[in-house]
Amino acid sequence: MFKKFWSKKKKSPKTNTHKTPPPEQAAPAPIEEEILSPPNPQAFEEDCQRLISRYLGFPAQGLELQWQGEKSLPQSFAQAYPAAFKDWLAVDAPWDKRTVVYALLDRLLGSQLAPWQKLHRLLDDRLAQTALKEQNENPSANFLAQQARLYFVLDQNEKALQLLEQALKQEPLLKAAQLQQAEVWLWQGHAQKAQPIYQRFLQELAQGQKQLPFEQLFSLAQGGLQAPVYAISFLQKSKDLKHWEQYAEEFYWSPHYRMQHALQLIQAEQFAYGLSKLLALTKEMPWFKQAVLAAHQFIMQTKGYEVFADDMSRLSKLMLDNNWSY
Repeated sequence: MFKKFWSKKKKSPKTNTHKTPPPEQAAPAPIEEEILSPPNPQAFEEDCQRLISRYLGFPAQGLELQWQGEKSLPQSFAQAYPAAFKDWLAVDAPWDKRTVVYALLDRLLGSQLAPWQKLHRLLDDRLAQTALKEQNENPSANFLAQQARLYFVLDQNEKALQLLEQALKQEPLLKAAQLQQAEVWLWQGHAQKAQPIYQRFLQELAQGQKQLPFEQLFSLAQGGLQAPVYAISFLQKSKDLKHWEQYAEEFYWSPHYRMQHALQLIQAEQFAYGLSKLLALTKEMPWFKQAVLAAHQFIMQTKGYEVFADDMSRLSKLMLDNNWSY
């Protein structure tokens, strides 16, 4: 399915037509540079407050936490938790900052999370392997729906569908289960089965509006669809890569979205940036077969195997160990 991303028209060797540069010649995108955040206590507090509802797994307007000092005076997050503030300053990517905030919220709210919320929190923080350890003898429909999302992230689609059947047997109208079922179906190519589910939920979200704001469509904080595969199909209709960047933070937990985002960048000839994203995904989620094959194939076709020797060794080993090929 990736051939179209890598294939290039053959050029005549007698012409001076521009050729695709190998990765080592492509200038790295400045957006990938590590820039430490300036010490901004207010920004840290805003980030913490903004992420509370996401940590809990649902839109919850107006949730705020406040701290009291020794004399019962209000205290900022940075004052109350200087170590977390320091860790937050040390990273720049929004998903890495979210990891720091979630670790802090674990201390403050973790004991109050329902079992399904614990799964959500781990998945949202890219801890799928840790989430596998979460078990429940009498799982609720919500827990089963989150488990299905976990197995979808782990690229085990049939297991995900089995869990969704169990969830919908308990609660036939559970939105999380229906939406996840549509996600698996769409990824498997069953768009006709998936589309009615998406359309129904989009109509509910619109509440009579003729057109939803783009930033609301897939935003968890604004009640949008947590549907990265549907977002992929939606964004592929647009040539504006800014739209992909806009939801990169929202769906950084999803290997499906991250892979397709990287491939869109490569297709737009942002080779170094796209490959860096693809390689980061294969390191973080090495079980995701299609990303591993795509990265290996791109490096081979652009003759970057010497520059990326370590990555090629790692990717080749993954392919050999899992009997993967393209």
